[in-house]
Amino acid sequence: MMRTYLSHDPEHLKISWNDIMRLGKSDVNNHDEKFSMSNLAANLSQEVNGVSRLHGKVSREIFSKLWPGYLPEELHIGYVTNGVHYSTWTAPEWKEIHAKVLEKISLLIIMTAVVSRDSAMFLMIQYGL
Repeated sequence: MMRTYLSHDPEHLKISWNDIMRLGKSDVNNHDEKFSMSNLAANLSQEVNGVSRLHGKVSREIFSKLWPGYLPEELHIGYVTNGVHYSTWTAPEWKEIHAKVLEKISLLIIMTAVVSRDSAMFLMIQYGL
């Protein structure tokens, strides 16, 4: 099946078919190990990232076999936390809660900047912040 989709790659990359197959394995000497597209991608990529801090950590553990002699925490596998489009992904109920909380936080920031700490504490108690 691999030859169906990757048969043109060795010639294009100027390497042998066996080299392509080795790039998809963590143990190149183990002929019984199955080819892994994840290993191939990691071996051919300049950077490897997870989609969250936890995913980056788990990925370092998973890919640690690709780079023997290095501890997982030494691997250059990072993470990029994906953002969401707040106005389309957030339910109206949550938007209401966020607005109330953010309004109180904004008020607290303004009070802290304008008045002394003691006065701000008094106002916080007064307004239930």
